[in-house]
Amino acid sequence: LAVAGCRAPGAAPAAVQRPSAERFLADVSVLAADSLEGRLTGTRGNDLAAAYIADRLRALGLRPVVTDAGGRPTFLQ
Repeated sequence: LAVAGCRAPGAAPAAVQRPSAERFLADVSVLAADSLEGRLTGTRGNDLAAAYIADRLRALGLRPVVTDAGGRPTFLQ
C-alpha cells in the first residue's frame, strides 16, 4: 500500500508489521475482489476499497497528516 501523506506516530508501534508476500497477496485479493465492483470513482466499490486501505494504514501504525473539512485527521482525500 502507498504511504504518501502519512507519518509514523511519535513512538513506534509495539509490533511493526513486516512486508510479506502473503500480506501483499491478501491485500491485492481484497482490492481485486468482484465485490468491489471495479472500484470506479463515486461507486460503493470505490468507497469500500478506500476504507480498506485506510484501515490497513492504521493497522500499520500510520496516522494521516491531512484533515477533512471538519478538521479531523483522514487518509481519505
